[in-house]
Formats: sequence, C-alpha cells, structure tokens
Amino acid sequence: RYRLIQFDNFNSVYVTVENDGSVRYTYGGGADFPYADAATNTPTSTQPEYERTQVNFLSDNDGAYAVQNSTTLNIDCLAPDICYVDAGRYRLINFNNFHSVYITVESNGLVRYTYDGGVSFPFAIAANSSTSSPTYLQPTQTTQTTQTTNDGFFRINFLSDSDSDYLVKNSATAEINCLAPAICDVAPGRYRLVNFDDFHSIYVTVENNGFVRYTYQGGTRFPYAVATNESPIDETSNEEILNTPTNTQTQLGSTLYWQLQGNLYLDHPVETYGIDLEDNEFNGVIQSLHNRGKTVICYISAGSYEAWRSDSSKFNFNTDIGNQLGDWPGEYYLNIKSDNVRAIMRSRIDRAVTAGCDALEPDNTDAYQANNGLGLSSQDQIDYLLFLANYARSKGLSIGLKNTVDLMTNANLINAFDWTLNESCYDYNECDKLKAFTDSGKSVYIAMYGTQSMSARCADAASNGFNLSFYGSDQRLDGSIYYICR
Repeated sequence: RYRLIQFDNFNSVYVTVENDGSVRYTYGGGADFPYADAATNTPTSTQPEYERTQVNFLSDNDGAYAVQNSTTLNIDCLAPDICYVDAGRYRLINFNNFHSVYITVESNGLVRYTYDGGVSFPFAIAANSSTSSPTYLQPTQTTQTTQTTNDGFFRINFLSDSDSDYLVKNSATAEINCLAPAICDVAPGRYRLVNFDDFHSIYVTVENNGFVRYTYQGGTRFPYAVATNESPIDETSNEEILNTPTNTQTQLGSTLYWQLQGNLYLDHPVETYGIDLEDNEFNGVIQSLHNRGKTVICYISAGSYEAWRSDSSKFNFNTDIGNQLGDWPGEYYLNIKSDNVRAIMRSRIDRAVTAGCDALEPDNTDAYQANNGLGLSSQDQIDYLLFLANYARSKGLSIGLKNTVDLMTNANLINAFDWTLNESCYDYNECDKLKAFTDSGKSVYIAMYGTQSMSARCADAASNGFNLSFYGSDQRLDGSIYYICR
C-alpha cells in the first residue's frame, strides 16, 4: 500500500498494488478527488487493453433490474443480460427488494458485488461471460489462487491463529467443514471461524473463482488478515497471498448535507445526506434520496434518553436514566453499561437497516466527560462505542464517530469507525485531533454553526482533507442556512 504525497491538494490518496498486479485507488479526505481507474502499466505485455468489459449481470428472483453507472447516473444495462460496460461502480436498481446492491467492474475485467442495506441479500457471485468474442477483456488465469479439486471444491490453507485450533463452520449448512489450522477442501461459500483467538465474528468467503476474503466484525483487535491458498499437489505453482480485507459498508460521498428537523430539500448538489432516522423511517425520503444517487446517514441518539422517541417507554427509569443532558429539556444521559439500553440500541440499528440507511450517526457518545449522574468512565465509553460500531458494521452499515475527540488516540476506535462527524472543532481548537481519521484514509466531516472566518476555515479544511460545511448559529439544523466549502 502506497500513499501519494502531494497528489494535487489531497492528503489521503492511496494505491494498493495486489500480488496479481492489479491496482486499486482509495481516497479519503480528498473532497473533490475523482473516481480513479486502476491501471497497471505493462508496456512489454502482448495482451491488449480494452475499454469495456463484457459482464453477465445475473438474474434476480423477481424480474428485470437496471444497472446504473454511479458516476454518470446513466442506465447502462437492463438486466439480467450480458452487457458491455466501462470500468467503474454500478448500482443495481430494483435487484429484488434490495436498495443498495452495487457492483464494481475493475479495469482488469474483474467484477465485485457489494451489498449494503439488504439485510438478507445472499452471497452474490459475479460472473464474467466468456463468449466467442475475443475482443473484450476476461479475467486471466493468473488471478486464480486455488487449486480446484475434481468435485468442484477448492483447496484452502486456513491460517494459524495465535493460541489453538479453531473450527471452520459453513454459514449456509451450519456444518463443521474443517478443523483448522489445516489445508482443507471446501466448496465456495461463507465460513465462520469459530474460536479463532478470542474474536467472535471472523468470516472467510471463498468465491466461485477460488479467491478468499476475510471479513471481521466484532473483533476490535483483529489484525489485518492475510488469506492464503495453497496448492500442495502442484509443486511448480507459485503460492500467492491475497491481502484483501473486506469492508462491506457503503463508501460515503465527500460532500455532506446535514438536516435533522424541518422539511427536507432533496436536491442539494452533494453526495451524502445526514437525516434523522425516526423522522424519515417510513415517509419515502430515504428511497427518494437513493433514487437521486445519494447515500444516507441516519441519526440516532445513542447516549441519551429522548422523551419524544417512539421507543422511549422501553427504558427503565430506575436503572437506565441519569442526569439531564445540558440545556436540552426532556433529554437525559443513558447508562451505557445497561443491557437494556444496549438491546434498545440494537433495535434502533436494525430499524436503520430496514429503513434503508447506508450509515449511522450515533450522537451523545461523550457522556463520560459530563456530569452524567451514572459514574461513567472513559473505558465505559470506549466499550460502548465499540459495541455500537461492531453491531452496526455486522449489519452492513457504515458508522461514524460523532465528536468524542479526546478518545481519538485510541487505535481500536479509529479502526472500528468508518468516518467522523465533528461539530465546531474550529471554535475549540480541536480539528488537529481529527487527523487520526484522515491519516487512516477515512473521511472527516465538520459542521460549523455560523459563518465566521468561512474563507480561512475552508482553506484550512482543504489543506487537511476535511469536508467542511456551515449551518445556522442557532444549531437548529432545519435547512434554513447551509454553505459548503468547494
């Protein structure tokens, strides 16, 4: 992995060069950085490069669906069908009833499905159609990293953990297919690694082409995982290692509009909207924003009781509720150590998934610094934040760390959260603390109340890779005042 230093004015542009020579760009914090095509320079190769890839868009269960180019918003294919498409990211509109199914077509012809918001979306196999036409790039055999057995299984080297054996459990059949570490023959599918060190949610996905991907939710200290496939029968083959940690969360846009009350205007020229979950759970707003190609962050208060919320009666006033939160009437700190509070938060996150949210904004997660009346410590806060992040990400949601800047020295939190949203860091001289996210290639959104020093702050935000916007000084977030740095 390589960082491109002084690439224009973007501070967090990275390139990953895979073992098979494919190249991937990632960009966090570069507000205007365009979608970058991955290209491998092979001037001595006799293999031609092609502009388009022939892709077999697979059938869903209930009818046709549209393939929308996420960059141009054009409908490039009516699927299921075999279509010729450019490298890029595509949304599959009306793919069954899932609102956020995407494919990425790489420049080398590989196809990847990602799925966010479709809680029961099955394991999706991307297939490139190999027809008689030789003029469109197909995946080459050099990308296969496993040996196929005669019965269609793949020979996988399940790597050692640090303390003992672990079980490889087929997620579809619930059968134990391997006692690891060992080399085992397994069918394509998803496998849970039971008792892999002390992490409860480590999974391996074996693709139909033999690729192996590790995903990890809930293991906050789980290191970067290397999946390796071994072909012991063929002693002349080269062992290849796939360094491909997987993030199934939607990638948010570099520009944010944030409104938590009032009538919502849906056509701001931004990529991401931040809205209140409960106010927009059933009114069609989230789907309307998706139809406009925007990703949606849904707000919940994860650290306070709000008397007006529909689930407020579920809290136990004897054990769950602390002191009033500042000057906000009807709002009280929550006992974040309470099992009941955590169950209610899991339910809210589940509601966000069902509503179609792409990401979660949990608010009021710095109670340990306030007169909360519950004796909460910084470690209590960290444990609760990790609980929220692990559960949200296990459901396919991206999640942001809201404010809570004094805990950003904790590496586990930076790893567990996908982005951060901060209020008023320029007023409190705290913006430098947000660089823990940009240094990790993750987005930083800043909201300032009032428009003082706008030009200087926009310039500073651009130099640091922050995404900065301005709202009314009354902090109402009702859409009446909004400016964004361009």
